[in-house]
Amino acid sequence: MLWEIFSTDLAFVGLDVSDQKELFEAMGGRLEELGYVRDSFIDAVAARERRFPTGLDLGDAAVAIPHTDPEHVNENAIAIANLIHPVPFRQMGSTEEEDCWVQVKLVIMLAISGGNYIDMLQRVIQSIQDPGVVKRLLGARRSEEFIEIVRKKEEGQ
Repeated sequence: MLWEIFSTDLAFVGLDVSDQKELFEAMGGRLEELGYVRDSFIDAVAARERRFPTGLDLGDAAVAIPHTDPEHVNENAIAIANLIHPVPFRQMGSTEEEDCWVQVKLVIMLAISGGNYIDMLQRVIQSIQDPGVVKRLLGARRSEEFIEIVRKKEEGQ
């Protein structure tokens, strides 16, 4: 279950950043500070995002799921943030030449090691395909709300 690896220490309510660099430093920095990832994680996330963008346009909102290869991860974790101001992300599946951008206000940063990597990514994508879940995550005002919203979704409530 996703909600079981969420932590209030990795929940950013109303994160105020101006670009991807600041966003990755804030979220990845907390993951590193708490020992979930290696010091190579932030740079690896940024490099992977340039090659394989993770912005998803969901109609009413845009979400990004930045992540990188398991060798940069010590222990599985998921950081989540709803942003005060949107941050541009290239749309998933687009190339640099296509220049397709979405304005992201919800970020779910994965730090997943080993064989769980694809499974966790699929679970996150499945959860955010529910517009009600995304709306509630965007409206969360306490870090505990993030966990509760995802738990309820996974338990079918």
